[in-house]
Amino acid sequence: KSPLSSFSSKKATTESLVNILSQALSSGDDAMLELSLGVRDKRVIALSLKELDANLVSLLLTKVTSRLSHRPNRASELCVWISLLLESGKIHETQQLRPLRNLLQERVESFPHLLQLEGRLSILAAMK
Repeated sequence: KSPLSSFSSKKATTESLVNILSQALSSGDDAMLELSLGVRDKRVIALSLKELDANLVSLLLTKVTSRLSHRPNRASELCVWISLLLESGKIHETQQLRPLRNLLQERVESFPHLLQLEGRLSILAAMK
């Protein structure tokens, strides 16, 4: 029986999440990683990250950052993971944070343009 078939993100334990994350990251299995990212219990996530190998934590940060970049509408779900990854104490090199920093910088730089667009749309809407 595959560990994936018995894994439920709503009933995840630290042990099961560590196992699924380790397998997903080691094998590059995106389906298994997505299942892991469905876990919402912050305590289970935090404890799992403490048990996860530091190299895998770094890889997980990269994968979560990539998902956030490609699907910004998942921010509320993925930011919990990013926050707990940063709090885990296993990210030691600034190089590991570069993709996240670049993503955040891109978003911050586009914000003023979005505000200008919103203002223009508001003016157009008011003219009707």
